[in-house]
Amino acid sequence: MKKIYIILAALLATATFSCTETWDDNPTLKAPTNNNFLNEPAMQDNEIVLANTEILNLTCSQPDFGYAAAADYVVEVSMSPDFVSVYKMDNDPTKDAPGLIALTTVFHDCANINPAADEMATAMCRLMGVTLESSLKEVPTTVYVRLRAYVPQAEEETTIISNVVKFNKIVPFYNVVVPDEPTIFWLRGSMNGWGSADEQWNLLTTDEKNKWIARNISLPAGTQFKISTYPDWGSPNLGSTDDASSNLVPGTPLALKNDGGSGNLNLADAFTGNIILTRTGGSGNDLKTGNYTILLEAAEK
Repeated sequence: MKKIYIILAALLATATFSCTETWDDNPTLKAPTNNNFLNEPAMQDNEIVLANTEILNLTCSQPDFGYAAAADYVVEVSMSPDFVSVYKMDNDPTKDAPGLIALTTVFHDCANINPAADEMATAMCRLMGVTLESSLKEVPTTVYVRLRAYVPQAEEETTIISNVVKFNKIVPFYNVVVPDEPTIFWLRGSMNGWGSADEQWNLLTTDEKNKWIARNISLPAGTQFKISTYPDWGSPNLGSTDDASSNLVPGTPLALKNDGGSGNLNLADAFTGNIILTRTGGSGNDLKTGNYTILLEAAEK
């Protein structure tokens, strides 16, 4: 009997130790408080001609989320250290240019936050209110940068804005995206016989690079479709990643698979509104590369 008590005591001690160990190894996710995590750029005082540059280099230390969580980083750009508008639109001097632009590429590595030069040029043109090439002065200009960091699984609770750093001498180039131009992207599905030359199914450019839109689209319940070129099924050919994620929910972005063998996108309920396609990452203007998401933006009732 005594041996049984000793064995039970040993098991209880082991169980207690294991519970304590598990508790210590599973800390709680928290909202960070110290925003001083963006490093000063190594080329801060160098003259950087964007037309002759591929990327800008930034590094940071990860904010304290309670543990080493996988975080996302979005680069925000401004012409003002306060991230407010300092320019007027050249085509309408009564309107302010944007105060800040969030670049579309999302980064995941603190040591390699490298915004593309052409994306920076687009941002600078918008921040300076440039719509006409004659309005742009290609001279060294100070540009302010900060990061928005968050844990994707809890973005609202963990988002934090970093300290502001600057590049003192960036020379922009004209890289304005003209909105409402036709593109290679077409909506092809059961609503149009999987292909139609009607312009309503062609996604158009917006005023943001790598963001396209089909406006005022009406789709019946049960619609299945994909996004690809027309009249062929060239690349990119965008569909669902798997059966479980193929159901579209208006207002919720859905990641797409750029693969001719991907599944159809399914729409359970009737929809009226805009369909927005966004691309992140990839190699410059090569639309065959990068990650795509689709968003159904329902029309206001």
